[in-house]
Amino acid sequence: MSINQTKLTKEVLESLNKEFKNITIVAKKIAESIAKNAPEYIEEIKKPVQDPNVLHLTVEPRIGEKYSWLNGKGGVYSIQWGSNEEDLYRFESHNCYTEKNAKIALSILKAKIELQNIATELNDGRLIDWEDESQRRYNIYFLNDDLGFEFLNSKNYRSSNIYCLDDSFLKVAIKKMGVDNLKLALEIWK
Repeated sequence: MSINQTKLTKEVLESLNKEFKNITIVAKKIAESIAKNAPEYIEEIKKPVQDPNVLHLTVEPRIGEKYSWLNGKGGVYSIQWGSNEEDLYRFESHNCYTEKNAKIALSILKAKIELQNIATELNDGRLIDWEDESQRRYNIYFLNDDLGFEFLNSKNYRSSNIYCLDDSFLKVAIKKMGVDNLKLALEIWK
């Protein structure tokens, strides 16, 4: 290698080294900024995408705050958050509410059970067979301020929906529950 080539290689390496140091400084500044604002970013990312028609009732209490939860017997209980195993289990299973929202959640749960009971009664012992594409399965939904009704004969379904084999499902549900309770069962508010 000639002296000129060595000098050129040395200059190139020095230049690259300076650029690398500049990049490292910028990267460190970005990392520091992210670390400084991470809790804010993390909280923003954790926020669920909220459908304005769907009721969002759960809360994340802070230590010492009172929160309410539903027990398995249809009762609403209130307790102070201590971040213990039971509190964390309730939070992770979306069973932490303000007292007012716990009562609403209980009403929703009762309405869902009522709707499921109507579907079971109308099914008259028949079971839904998701493998049978000839079987008509009906579910009720709410769209554009209107209750809707659809049938499926495919294997695609949503586990959160209540399905029925009887095409009078919507009519019977409205008659037995009323529109407002049916909306509660679908977790709709307006």
